[in-house]
Amino acid sequence: MSAVSDLRPDAQAVLLLVLLYTLQGVPMGLGAAVSFMLQERGADYSQQAIFSLVSWPFSLKLLWAPVVDTVCLPAAGLRRSWIVPLQTIIGIAMFATADYSQNLLHGGVEQAVKPMTALYFVMHFLCATQDVAVDGWALTLLSAKNVGYAGTINAVGQTIGYFAAFTGFLALEQAKLMSLGSFMLLCGALFLVSAAWVAVSPESRQVADKEDPEAARKRAAAAAAAPLAALASSYKEMLSIARLPPVRTLALFLILNRIGFAATDSLTALEMMKRGVSKTTLATISACITPISIVMPVVVGPWTARSPWRAWRWAYIPRMIMSLAAVFLIYALPARDADDHEPTHLTLTYYVAVMILLGLFSALSTVQFVAQMSFFSTVSSDAEIGGTYMTMLNTMSNLGSKWTTSAALYLAGSDVVRRLAVPQPPSWMSAPLDPFYTVNWACFVLGVVAMPVIFSIARRIESTPMPMWQVKGASDKE
Repeated sequence: MSAVSDLRPDAQAVLLLVLLYTLQGVPMGLGAAVSFMLQERGADYSQQAIFSLVSWPFSLKLLWAPVVDTVCLPAAGLRRSWIVPLQTIIGIAMFATADYSQNLLHGGVEQAVKPMTALYFVMHFLCATQDVAVDGWALTLLSAKNVGYAGTINAVGQTIGYFAAFTGFLALEQAKLMSLGSFMLLCGALFLVSAAWVAVSPESRQVADKEDPEAARKRAAAAAAAPLAALASSYKEMLSIARLPPVRTLALFLILNRIGFAATDSLTALEMMKRGVSKTTLATISACITPISIVMPVVVGPWTARSPWRAWRWAYIPRMIMSLAAVFLIYALPARDADDHEPTHLTLTYYVAVMILLGLFSALSTVQFVAQMSFFSTVSSDAEIGGTYMTMLNTMSNLGSKWTTSAALYLAGSDVVRRLAVPQPPSWMSAPLDPFYTVNWACFVLGVVAMPVIFSIARRIESTPMPMWQVKGASDKE
């Protein structure tokens, strides 16, 4: 209750940030829905690996983040200068490509994969650029005492957007109430409405909590007078952050920490569809567990704000166990029957078990995500370079997620892994040891072997004094 009352002074800022993060979750949810639609039409893991590239802009945004954090129209303000035109472009793009996307899906998988990858890559690029501006804006819109909740707001907003565009769209499509094209038209309209709201919102209400107003005005004036010098200075700040020993340690952690459950994240739902479970059934299961993803950030927010790394470590081993359980659930699921129907012998108990497993996995994943975001918000709360800092940390986190996802899909579809499959399974196996099992077991073993290293790095990060995370503080220490 105290956490809610603490956020009341920032209520307008929280609502605006939730909206912006929700809209950023829409292309992610649509991308997942399109992946399911491609799988339903016969896409293999190699083609899914190609389509997984659509989300890579969130892992590459660091390359252009300093431009977003520096270049602006003084009259509009640093953040609105980017968010308003970006949301307008996304809205128009969705209107312009709605019919095109619908027609691509009707043309077959081979013809659809690469154009759909290119289209959604651009959508994700625009949203990733907006994410840079929104992350930086959150640091000045929220008061100093509430900046640690930025991660919770991010998680809630993106989960709502993902749910609406994934589960919501698939349900509407199954009921024949909406096609992909008509849903994109609706989303385009929402982006345009949001752009109008941002255009009339104040650029910053709480910046005085973190930076002297006079200093902020001088810095903005200097950037407007010499934009190239300001941009060069921003890239220099980014390099200064990257050189900090704690940041390099954190980068190693973020690259390694998801290996153990990479295959479960990327392959489980696709393997279930491959074995005949319909996308509607999976969307229904997702709808049932989505409230967990929405409520969990609020529930664990105070805990992760106080002890983010303890929360992260607490969730790791149970999440590994859930990854192993997912393999056995798939093992209990036979391949499609001759008529390509969903397996009919599966009981309600099986689907409840799937729901419980995925719900627990989602809850544990959310705990780790919110813990990371809370820590990122804390160490990057400097108003002067906070946007660049936050973007760098988010980029490293996304890179750690995306490379493992793409690698798992690629390996599952590669000829090398197929050759490792057991062509003549022993009698206790109901099916050959196909690439799904090979990649899952490999990830699980790697996750177990790497766990002592990952935990050791996490403790080292946790014990690093806060001044060492600051560019000036680190320099002084040296």
